[in-house]
Amino acid sequence: MYLKALDKCELISVEKQYFLDYLSIRPVFTEFILKKLTGQLHQFVVKMGINGKYQRDRVLIGLINAAYSLGAEREEDFYQFPTVINHYFLADYCDLDATAFSKICKRLVDERLIFLKKRQIVIHLRKLRQAVKESQGIYL
Repeated sequence: MYLKALDKCELISVEKQYFLDYLSIRPVFTEFILKKLTGQLHQFVVKMGINGKYQRDRVLIGLINAAYSLGAEREEDFYQFPTVINHYFLADYCDLDATAFSKICKRLVDERLIFLKKRQIVIHLRKLRQAVKESQGIYL
């Protein structure tokens, strides 16, 4: 596929720094940049979490919600995630970094709230709901 110009055209080259300086003094562009930066900062704060407790609560709630959305019954005590649902998917579902999710899961294994069977994650739904209730005062 070839492109043909029907009219005479001009190519104008502008130095990048000059262009950015020019745009930065314009209020509309400044507002656009500020919105983008604050959005990225908010996403970063959400991803990293304010502290470990906040992240732990996100993981607890995320695991419970993921189990219910995948078909767990409310009366069940344990739910085993399918093998295709690994910790990367669950970390994305909880909106956390995979390494932070893994660290929190190790703590949850020590607390006997979740178990690892080979490559599958098994959660104790009743204990997870109780942990969320104790930490936030919310019952899921």
